[in-house]
Amino acid sequence: MLQLSRITILRLPTSRCLTGLPVVAMLLFCVAGSPFSRSAHAALTLDDVRAMLSEQLSSIESVRVHFHLQRSESKEDWIWLQDGQRRLVRRVRQENPNLRAPIYLWYSFDGKNGYDITYDPERPDHMRSISKLGDVPRFYWQQYSPAHWLGLALLSRPDSLAMLLEQDAARVVGEVDLDGSRCVHVDLGADGQVRGVSFRWEVWLDPARGGLPRRIRRVPDDSTETGRRLLAEGYETVMDVERFERVRDHATGSERWFPMEMTMRGAESRLSMTLNVTSLELNRPIPKGEFVPQPEFGTLVADLTVPPKHPRRYRMEGGEAAVEAMRRAHVERARELTRQAREADGPPVVAEPDDGSRVVSFVRWGAALMLAAGGALLVWRKARA
Repeated sequence: MLQLSRITILRLPTSRCLTGLPVVAMLLFCVAGSPFSRSAHAALTLDDVRAMLSEQLSSIESVRVHFHLQRSESKEDWIWLQDGQRRLVRRVRQENPNLRAPIYLWYSFDGKNGYDITYDPERPDHMRSISKLGDVPRFYWQQYSPAHWLGLALLSRPDSLAMLLEQDAARVVGEVDLDGSRCVHVDLGADGQVRGVSFRWEVWLDPARGGLPRRIRRVPDDSTETGRRLLAEGYETVMDVERFERVRDHATGSERWFPMEMTMRGAESRLSMTLNVTSLELNRPIPKGEFVPQPEFGTLVADLTVPPKHPRRYRMEGGEAAVEAMRRAHVERARELTRQAREADGPPVVAEPDDGSRVVSFVRWGAALMLAAGGALLVWRKARA
């Protein structure tokens, strides 16, 4: 016997193949595409839901997305890159009549170090300063991208939807029709309290779209007074995927579902927005260099990954200034910075000592003055003797 889903099909003898074909065809139709299949009737368990979403998210090894975001009067173009642990979100265009000049943003993590770039307000395309960090910049999680609708990230949190599904509080509520799709409604429970309020998360997963989220909802939990007040005021955030499309997966060569048009509705105007994907590459490796900014001449770099006793601030310059800076700065650190610049094939680096060098200089001068005073005291005592 051949076992397909929950229906058993008897293998017919060869001599009866012609008479048995209609029966086999009907049974296969029931299993594969009819309303009587398991996907339409048998309720999915929490383990089924966990496996379904985990398979989707874990199979996204790298993604390059260009998308348009519109909120209130601001129209913006963004880039979102992710390759393993490396990630980047960058605003490359902004039109806002309320701003004197557009504001460009860059937050990235290359697998080891994070980068937070400040652009010149007078020249929005010019890097004014770069902060080099030891982790993902905290503002990265607050910049919205398709990652939030996929469940790879959550609102202002470094968690993922799969992580919430693994919590003991998660439970399957049931199946509901949502925008013409049969979705599985899952209550993910409440997260930890922050400033006297915690939030309850819910998700509606669409099995017909590979188990990807169709809707994610966050509402205040009623376990605290603040939460009950916000809940009574209608405070909630709802994220919907308005349109999925089949896109090419470069790892397998086949097609899969991906959200292309997304909306967010929130109690605050800043949380109401629309995202439209304009270009997409899925599971095509991204060079590491794309996650690391290339400083321009004159860019101030604050390297917060080195100990405070070493120079942590330097400016990208060249010529004789580099030699002079190497003489003034901590020799070991200056050599390290020069080596890094040569390996990256970038401009020479000028290291500028920070306030720590002034402290060292003050201590040295103080010690010298104390020794001089001690010597003078000894000479005076001998003269009196």
